[in-house]
Amino acid sequence: MPKTISVTVDTQSPALAHWSDQAYASLRQVTITRIYQTGETIFEEGARSQYLWFIECGRVRLYTTASDGRELTVCIARAADRFCLDTYPLFEGQVSLVSAQALESVRLKLLDKRAIEQRMAADLNLGMAFAKMMAERYRHFTKLATALALHRTRVRVADALLCQAGLRGEQTALGIELDLDLTQEMFASCVGTDRAVVARALLQFEREGILQAKGKHVTLYNIGALEKMVYSAN
Repeated sequence: MPKTISVTVDTQSPALAHWSDQAYASLRQVTITRIYQTGETIFEEGARSQYLWFIECGRVRLYTTASDGRELTVCIARAADRFCLDTYPLFEGQVSLVSAQALESVRLKLLDKRAIEQRMAADLNLGMAFAKMMAERYRHFTKLATALALHRTRVRVADALLCQAGLRGEQTALGIELDLDLTQEMFASCVGTDRAVVARALLQFEREGILQAKGKHVTLYNIGALEKMVYSAN
């Protein structure tokens, strides 16, 4: 079960860094901290939404479930992200559009949605701050929907590798090296396919001299080839 702690707003969170002192003071009274352990469900798709969630530490998987039970990961959210989780119910409807699961021990800030709605009515800047966060999520979901509808798996895997390289890649004499912080199953879920298909795509990239993958360690020899593959498909 998650552990709840009363605490002030985290001023170090990138998602809250641009807020004014007045906004902090306004929200401090309606903020709590909750800790979830690996595998715990934070909120569920279709459930009524009571809070907005900011990640203080750890990683959270946002996913949706198809009618046949298959899960599609729409985002792996991290503490460095400049947005909050579950923004949509604040502006449209009362239920969550995705489910959220802790990938490891995570610490979240929870802001009471009803209290925020009341404060936004009196503070236009606060409303704009949350609107910008919602726009960030919309941009991501639009990109994901386009990729799933128009791009082959090969292109989606290439795009995901470029994203991972941007997040944690390190330039070396061999190329860009990175250690994935996702299992191959989770990586496959992020691109809307299964592990076997991702494994075949990585093997083909290896045969073409684009990369080498050993477990979670990947060396990108030819990142330009991945970029050409992705950008020519857009």
